[in-house]
Amino acid sequence: MKIYTCFGDKGKTKLISGEIVDKNDKLVIAYGSIDKLISFLAFIISFYKEFYSFSIKNESKLRKIDIIIDLLSDIQLLLFDLATDLASTNLNQALSDKFKIKRITKENIKDLEKIIDKILKKVPELNSFIIPANNVLASMIHYLRTLVRESESKIIDCLPYYKINENILPFINRLSDLFFTIALYLEVTINNDIKLLNKFKEKEKQIGKELFETTLKEDEERMKRNIIGKCKCGGDLIIIQTKKSRFVGCTNYPKCKEIYPLPKKGVIVATGKTCKECGAPIIKVFLGKGKVYEKCINPKCESNINWKERKTNKYGKKSK
Repeated sequence: MKIYTCFGDKGKTKLISGEIVDKNDKLVIAYGSIDKLISFLAFIISFYKEFYSFSIKNESKLRKIDIIIDLLSDIQLLLFDLATDLASTNLNQALSDKFKIKRITKENIKDLEKIIDKILKKVPELNSFIIPANNVLASMIHYLRTLVRESESKIIDCLPYYKINENILPFINRLSDLFFTIALYLEVTINNDIKLLNKFKEKEKQIGKELFETTLKEDEERMKRNIIGKCKCGGDLIIIQTKKSRFVGCTNYPKCKEIYPLPKKGVIVATGKTCKECGAPIIKVFLGKGKVYEKCINPKCESNINWKERKTNKYGKKSK
């Protein structure tokens, strides 16, 4: 059996759908990062079974950690499903059924939440930051958690270009929370303690001030990125995101109550252009799979009449 095909020697690879893409395509990078999680989980499990377990003499502790290791093995299998889900993003339903593609579901997310809640009952309540340095096994899980966050950002990078399963991002977010919870549990189980940042309380005011100033700077930067144009009152029109909706509002609120609705789907970016009909800003909306269109944000503008007919993909062709 050959493991090399030479197909990728020129920097190309084939998705499950049969589509040929560059090996640095955002989707390939995203599911490659899941492969990294699977491999690092394998390292943690092997390290524990072959080395670290022999350093723990307490049988009760060993049984508790063995349960966690079994859980990590189950998560490994789920991550295989996640990687396949990402790699088969462009696959139609008929082929998905034919290849028996397993998708990440809402049930998978709920299962992670139940496990998190169950483990948290065995961990003392935190009132400070923690230092992930109590034992090597917990530290490995903390590092794994940061790898999950990297994967999350790589998946987000795919959103303007691919229609990703909507359950994947919530799942990966809960997975990071689960690994954090497992790391805390291992610290309590192995060391009977969680190493807190003791000096935090002593420097709480100074740290609080610095965190507040940093947050203000981050908010300013975020606001700059969300500006899509100028309001009639002279303020900036910005994209505002809430849990249930998103819309365009003015920075001079409440003096100026100018507000515009935004499309519910797609990634929105500013174009720097204004509408010739009404003067309102024009936005660009990425729907994934190469589909993108431009639109005036003013719903009452004449340019928005039958705007769907002018929706185009990245090749300039009218979408069906």
